[in-house]
Amino acid sequence: MPRREWTWRFEDVAPAALWPMLADTNRFNEVLGLPTYELEELPQPDGTIRRLGRGKAAGFSLAWEEKP
Repeated sequence: MPRREWTWRFEDVAPAALWPMLADTNRFNEVLGLPTYELEELPQPDGTIRRLGRGKAAGFSLAWEEKP
């Protein structure tokens, strides 16, 4: 498979304005045509949140833990 690379430049945009768009991984997944998935958020005793994902791709059931 051929390797692909691209570069985007955002010199005229403040990081605070750009970050919400870059951090919207659900939107990126949708645009890329990736399958939908469920994300379960489990509050932990130490105040953190554990995130568990589940979905299907290519006929396979997938499960994973989202890391910070």
